[in-house]
Amino acid sequence: MGSMGSMGSILFDEHDNDDAQSELCDADVETDAAELDHSDNGDRRLSNTNSQGISPTSSIRQTVSVVQAHAATTFTVDAFSYGAIADCSAYFLTHFHSDHYGGLRKSFNHGPIYCSQITANLVHQRLGIAASLPGAVLILFEIPQPDGAPPKRHLHTGDFRAHESHLRHPALAPFVGPSTSRLDTLYLDTTYCDPAYTFPPQQAVVDTVAELVRRVCIGRENIRSVVAGPPSATTTSILTFFRSAVDGAARGLGLAPPQPLPPQPPQPQPPPAVPRSDVLVVVGTYTIGKERVVKGIARALGCKVYCDAAKRRVLLALEDPELRELLTLDPSEAGIHIVSMMHLKKETLAGILARTGRFRSVLAIRPTGWTFSPRASAASVSPDTGHAPPPQPFTASMLKPQYASSRVTILPVPYSEHSSFAELAMFVRGLRVDRVIPTVNVGDAAKRAHMDSCIRQWTLPSPLTQ
Repeated sequence: MGSMGSMGSILFDEHDNDDAQSELCDADVETDAAELDHSDNGDRRLSNTNSQGISPTSSIRQTVSVVQAHAATTFTVDAFSYGAIADCSAYFLTHFHSDHYGGLRKSFNHGPIYCSQITANLVHQRLGIAASLPGAVLILFEIPQPDGAPPKRHLHTGDFRAHESHLRHPALAPFVGPSTSRLDTLYLDTTYCDPAYTFPPQQAVVDTVAELVRRVCIGRENIRSVVAGPPSATTTSILTFFRSAVDGAARGLGLAPPQPLPPQPPQPQPPPAVPRSDVLVVVGTYTIGKERVVKGIARALGCKVYCDAAKRRVLLALEDPELRELLTLDPSEAGIHIVSMMHLKKETLAGILARTGRFRSVLAIRPTGWTFSPRASAASVSPDTGHAPPPQPFTASMLKPQYASSRVTILPVPYSEHSSFAELAMFVRGLRVDRVIPTVNVGDAAKRAHMDSCIRQWTLPSPLTQ
C-alpha cells in the first residue's frame, strides 16, 4: 500500500520475511493508498485514492485515547471500538487481530479504512467488508507543518516483532545513527515490555521445533529422550570405560576388537505423499499467525497440512504460495492438522486422534510467548537498559512437554509475533525519538510506571543515536 497524499507513509510488515517478523517497504509520500471505500448504499469496494491530513478538532481528543488518535491529524489507528468518531477523516487498521479491529462491522460506513492488502483480504472474508502476523504493518505518518517547518513524524508499530533489519530500512534510516532527524513519536507494542520475557528469536524456535518433530515422527525417537538432550558427560565416560574394557579383553584373547561398519552414503528419498509416521502433529493457531511454525514442521516432515474449509479460506487470503501448496482438505492425507489454540486440550486432542484412525498418538504444538518460563532469562536482563548477554543456542532441552496421557503430548513453545523485552530495547535504543508511547498494558498503573522507567533509559543518548 502506498501513502495517503501528505498524510503519511505505510510501511509493510509482510509474512514472507524469514529474518524478521516485520518487513518494512518504503512508500513515497505522494503515491496512492489502498483504501476500504464504504458508500452509504452498502457498495463496499477496494479503491485507490489520496487523502489530505488536516488539523485536529477537540472532539477526537475527547472521544479517543492518545494511543489511537494521532497528534495534528484527523485520523485514528485501531480505534473501531469507538464507533463513528466525529471529525475523523481516515481509520487505519494495523493488522487483523480482534483486539485491534474490535468494533468493526459489516455496517461500518464512517470513513475510509487504510490497511495492507492481506489485511484487506481478511477483513473482506471474515467481516464482509471489501478491502501480530501476516498482513500487519508499521505505519510512518509524516504531517506537513505550516510556514515551511519540518514535518512531524509519528511511527506506529501495531503488533510487531522487532528486528535489526527494521533499523536498516530506508524509511527509518534517517532516524538511526548520527543524524539530525528525529521521530516525534513512537507508538510501541509493549505486550512483553518486561525483562521476564526475553525469549529466543523466531527462526531459532521454528528450527528447533521442526527438528524435534522430525526426530519424533520420522526418527521414531521418544520425545522424553529428545528433550533430555545429548548424553551427559558422566554417561559418556561410563560408555567409554566399558568400550575400552571390551576392546582390552578381545586383545587378551588374541582377537581383533570389533570394527564399526563403514558409513554408507545417504540415499536420496523423494518426499512422501502421505505421512511417514504414526504420530499426528497438531499445531494451535489464532485466526492468523503461527504460519511459520506450520511451514517449518511441514518442511521437516515432507507432508501435507490439513485444516477445515473456514481456516483454509483464511490461509489462502495470506497469498503465500508455499502454504497454499501444503494445504489439503483430506485429513487422512496430512501429517499436520491445524486447530484453534483453544482446542489444545486433552479431551479435544484425544477426539481428533480417534477420528483420524491411522495415528497412534498426537503431539500438539502450542506456539505462544505466554508459555515462556522466565526463570533463567529474567535474571540476566537489565530491567532498565534491556541489555543481555549473547543468547545461548535454543535447543529442544529447553522445552517442557506436558504429558496429558500416554497418547497425547502438548508441547508449549516460546514463539510469538510480539517483540521480546530485549528486542524492544534494541529497537527503541536504535532510533532517535523524542517520545515513546506504550500501546499495551497501559491500564495498569504499576506496569505503566515500569514501562516508563524502561523507556526513559532506552531513550538516553547512546553510541547508536549520537
